[in-house]
Amino acid sequence: MIDISQARCVFLPDSIFKRRWNLFIAVLLIYTGIFVPLRIAFYDKVDLWVIIVECFVDLSFLLDIVFSFTSAFDRRDGQVETRHRKIANRYFKGWFFIDLISTLPTQLLEVEWGSDVDFEDATNVKLMRLARIP
Repeated sequence: MIDISQARCVFLPDSIFKRRWNLFIAVLLIYTGIFVPLRIAFYDKVDLWVIIVECFVDLSFLLDIVFSFTSAFDRRDGQVETRHRKIANRYFKGWFFIDLISTLPTQLLEVEWGSDVDFEDATNVKLMRLARIP
């Protein structure tokens, strides 16, 4: 039996912080699902405020990757898994690579190289985040 009281630096699945964080990430996923396709389809040039918002979204998803490595999960037997190695192994086998690829800040490349380069394919990678919506 795993003692939850000895879990260090682990977010428990039922904690208020974890629930609020998941809600925040869900709102960002909805934003990504609505506004990224609209931006790709209808806007050739992007305003600075859009780039700032998308950088904030990317940083939030990057922070979510860090939190995912420290988020306990419910095992099949009803126990809460709090061992970091088990948490990391589960995340690596699941969402890690999709999360990592979809967090690439393609809007910064657009600013750096301008509109000479077509970043539609790279930006479409961000839509992979939508697979996380339950």
